[in-house]
Amino acid sequence: MKKKILAVGIAAAVLTGCAASPRDMLIKAYEKNTNMSSAEIDGTLTISASAEGLDLEVPIDLTLIFDTHEEKDKADDETYVKTDVSLLGNTFTQQMWMKDGMMYTDDGTHKIKQEYSVNTDSTLNIDPEKFVDGMFESLESAKISKDGDDRVLTLTLNKENVLSLLNDLVNQNRELEESADVIDLFEGIDTEALTFHDIEIRVGKDDYINKVSLGADIDFEGTAGVLNAEFTVRDRNSAVIPAYDPAEFADGYVVDDLENEISSTDTELNVSGEEDESEAYVDDYSVNIWFDDGSEYWIRSPEDQGTFCYFDENDQQLYFFTEKDMLASGIFLNKDSLRDYLGKMAQDEESYTLRDITVIGEGITRTRGCAKKDTEILKEGTPYAGIIYEDRAYGFLMVGYGSEEDFIKLTDAIDFDYQH
Repeated sequence: MKKKILAVGIAAAVLTGCAASPRDMLIKAYEKNTNMSSAEIDGTLTISASAEGLDLEVPIDLTLIFDTHEEKDKADDETYVKTDVSLLGNTFTQQMWMKDGMMYTDDGTHKIKQEYSVNTDSTLNIDPEKFVDGMFESLESAKISKDGDDRVLTLTLNKENVLSLLNDLVNQNRELEESADVIDLFEGIDTEALTFHDIEIRVGKDDYINKVSLGADIDFEGTAGVLNAEFTVRDRNSAVIPAYDPAEFADGYVVDDLENEISSTDTELNVSGEEDESEAYVDDYSVNIWFDDGSEYWIRSPEDQGTFCYFDENDQQLYFFTEKDMLASGIFLNKDSLRDYLGKMAQDEESYTLRDITVIGEGITRTRGCAKKDTEILKEGTPYAGIIYEDRAYGFLMVGYGSEEDFIKLTDAIDFDYQH
């Protein structure tokens, strides 16, 4: 399913042309752009999310370069993909080269290679008119306007028709293992709270696309979010894929393992109902979290306050709660990045109030404060605490959902280095 959705997205993004109507413009553009031998697509995706007083914005820079070598046979096609993901001061970069049925991946730490399937069918003959008419079935409206030398094609999506199309794709690919993540994402979306932005395609005098902009407002499992994306196409028929040496890449792990290695906050929670030689018992008031670098964290919530704690492996957050209320949550971040961020918050007296900086254990420092106004990550009145572990790679950033007084009482009572 991922490949089919991606194919639809790319096709919609590169359709351009000069025509009297939006439909004719798309048909002519489709015919022209399918003959590009190479191109570079630079994109920026911004994901913004807000939940329980915590605001996060994650920018993702994407570069995609393809080169078909002007041959109809797809077997010699080459593709390069680079992604840069930024989160609270950390940037994670990954590069991938796909050629001759092999995928080479460099995440800055590991260089691995693995086989991937290539569709070598060169007999695909899609009728342009049928293709565009199919697209128009998902549109509410389409119009063309002028902006300098550019023509701007604005497409307004019909939400029900788009969701119907996505649902059909989900059902067609439900049995495919590689589609599981996309299916779970689609089925977790509150479609009533999903709104598509208009798609804007800017076309230059040469009938090629200059830029595509699109986005959506979404509510996923109670978290309000906004996705905005912009893609710019350049170096048509002259794009060059960056050089690499296949000999530097070793036979690697599967994609799931690679994704785990890339994640800086990847943890594994060990919870067992009974104790044995290999597993430690964890009750409702304590969690054991460890990272792939071997660092281990035992944290215990105050049982006498009736406060439980739970680490959710799916969203990588540690939660503190009672039987009635959610009290606080937090995430593990690179220690140096968290220290730098806490320092900037302490210096920003217009936006934050610094309450205290306290040594709460050997090599463990706690910084607490509260947001005076809405900032890029916190809403006004939201209390926060940062825990720096000097001898470990990651620190812990948490926010409170109630009053600052209750948050101080909670963080005073939490044992952030529980001696089990």
